[in-house]
Amino acid sequence: MTHLDGEKPRRVVPRWRYSFGTIFSAEHSGLGPARILAPCATVELRQAKQRFDSDRNVITAADLVACAVAYFEKPEAQAAAEFLLRRRTELKEEVIKQAEWVQRPDAHGAQGIGPMAQGSFEESAQVAGRVIAARRRQIQRWQYDAIAWLDLARAYAVLGLLPQSERAMKVALQLAPDHRVVLRLSARLALHTGRLDDAYHQIARHRRTPHDPWLISAEISFAQIVGRKSRFTREAKSILSGGKYSPAHTSELAGALATLELAAGKHRVARARYGESLRDPTENAVAQAVWAGRTDSSIVVPAAALELPGSFEANYRRARRTGDWTRALEFAREWLLDEPYSSGPAIIGSSLASMAVNDCATAEAFARAGLKADPTEHVLLNNLAVALARQNRLPEANAAFSRISRPFRNGHQNYVDNATRGLLAFRAGELDAGRQAYAKSDIEAPDPDTRRLVLLHWAREEKAFDHERYLRLIERSNPEPGKAYDPLIESLRRLVTASPSAAA
Repeated sequence: MTHLDGEKPRRVVPRWRYSFGTIFSAEHSGLGPARILAPCATVELRQAKQRFDSDRNVITAADLVACAVAYFEKPEAQAAAEFLLRRRTELKEEVIKQAEWVQRPDAHGAQGIGPMAQGSFEESAQVAGRVIAARRRQIQRWQYDAIAWLDLARAYAVLGLLPQSERAMKVALQLAPDHRVVLRLSARLALHTGRLDDAYHQIARHRRTPHDPWLISAEISFAQIVGRKSRFTREAKSILSGGKYSPAHTSELAGALATLELAAGKHRVARARYGESLRDPTENAVAQAVWAGRTDSSIVVPAAALELPGSFEANYRRARRTGDWTRALEFAREWLLDEPYSSGPAIIGSSLASMAVNDCATAEAFARAGLKADPTEHVLLNNLAVALARQNRLPEANAAFSRISRPFRNGHQNYVDNATRGLLAFRAGELDAGRQAYAKSDIEAPDPDTRRLVLLHWAREEKAFDHERYLRLIERSNPEPGKAYDPLIESLRRLVTASPSAAA
């Protein structure tokens, strides 16, 4: 049984991207007084465009592209980006990446999203390899570049080389122990490798944290993850009420504090905080507000916020909630390409592809992509086994399932494991063993939604063998009158009760 991707608690955990995609963001800039960014962007873009139009060369083109990246204004720099990309051999990698971003169409603006491109997940590993080669050369010339070491750490994490990633991150932290981005990403890596207390303490104990909204945001979020009370909620409220910093610097802080208030049942206060977080938001803050909307529908996310570059997770969550599975899968793919070191979008994509649209090849691709960075992730190994079994590749499915080590880490449970045992047994023709495993999963299911999920997966297998048992399972999975259910479960129900070929 594929894992229900669900709506697990979300926290405002720092995003981790390569420096050439973030160096112009507010997170990398100094904490200045509150300011309105839009007029500044207009002036700088106009001046940069005038310089490029009057004297077209690599320097003026790169300056205009850099402004476009900084202020997320692609149209003004299209010609400059094209000019630069015709001269790739003369440029540094960072400039090439910026020009490519300007010319790349936004996924969320595309009409009629088509099928997933084959092999697209390989791009992340290829880029990681190039980053490692480039940053190693750079470090040979100047070993004290902390940002280069950060990029190296991320590239290693993408490839699943966690010891190398941790060593590179350690060097970055030694070189820049007070650098906000280094601190946040060092804690992010600790979280990724399961060192939850380390992730929290790296932020909570640092002398800079009480005065920096970006670090307080991380402390609040990590405190929730490890089950602690945040040390800095008073400072967070003071910063937000003081108006000292621009909304770009306090967006994630407001979102983290809003999530804390929401968990405490203070919905009115939480709504106001989420509103603050969306004044000049990061895409991380937008995703947090969209996630919160599943609990409180009065939390409104403006459409413009969903157009921010990199808002793949937010758009995935919006599409999933409405049952738009084609777009949800596409945004999950973009999210995984954006965060290839994270198992979350890979779990989501493999689950959606299997249960919502019955595309087991795509489910397999998602699972394999996630396993590159985290080869022992239980849920991904389970989802891979399911995708392979449904393609009748039973030896491969059994091999993937046997790689799951038990007892499980968080995120994987016995009822999922037993349901997958049931699937494998049915596909091997061992009907009694399959029924016993599914029955055990039925008993272990922790709530009505997951029980319905187990019953539907079981019915899917029984359909070809015992029609009366199949009908009883379908009847038990019926929704209670007047109660709303997860749209993913309803999609699986339609799939299972469709024609035999559709539910295979």
